Amino acid sequence: MLTYSPGKLQSEDKVLLDAFSNLKISTENITTHAIPGKIEAEEFIYNYGWVREDCSDEGAGYDMGYTDEGDFLDFRVDVTNGGRYKILYRVASGNSEGGKIDLEMVPENGEISLLHTFSVPPTSGWQNWTTLNREAYLPKGQYTIRLLVNKREFNINWMEFDLLEVTGTDEISVSDDFFRIYPNPAKSKLNIDFRKNSEERYFLKIMNVHGAIVKEENLKITNRAIIDLNGLAPGYYLLQVAGEEHIESKPFIISNK
Repeated sequence: MLTYSPGKLQSEDKVLLDAFSNLKISTENITTHAIPGKIEAEEFIYNYGWVREDCSDEGAGYDMGYTDEGDFLDFRVDVTNGGRYKILYRVASGNSEGGKIDLEMVPENGEISLLHTFSVPPTSGWQNWTTLNREAYLPKGQYTIRLLVNKREFNINWMEFDLLEVTGTDEISVSDDFFRIYPNPAKSKLNIDFRKNSEERYFLKIMNVHGAIVKEENLKITNRAIIDLNGLAPGYYLLQVAGEEHIESKPFIISNK
């Protein structure tokens, strides 16, 4: 339910909105974007601080701009395959210093994870467009991604997500999980519990959001292992464990120590 007292909210034609109370809010029409795929910047589910404007880029339509530090756009996504993605950003900046963007993942539990940060170069005009590309690991499933202004000022027209490599659980050759991890988010330690209670050799890899391997271990255990995470920065990671009969990957987050 939503209640509003008149005084500040205006429609596009500058008419003050009338008061209302106990208004039912429906989420049925929230746009969910399929990934791989393209997302227009104005197709957000939540906007904090950005302004929509007419766009002269190819295809016309709208772009989002007039940014300040801390402004963000939220988008609801449905990622078909967990894996490594190339993300294209269509941007412009008339600012002599350009700007900077953070791409974040906002899961249901509210633990925000930084996927990557990159600079937007000056393009000598707010409608002089260029396409940048960066990589990030995205887990499979439905969640929110956030485009956060790290440094002002720039415009964005669209983002496009192209799958480079499947690295998530779609690679698993068996249907049942053969291990679980906790706590998630983790801090300095990550526990791995194996369903199979017998000695077996395992090879463990931890990869960051760029797909780089940051930790490798050979394990010979019964049913539990404890992984030391000290030295790894807070952020989003992928744990892959390969055994004699299994290979499985699980995403996890390292929170601030």
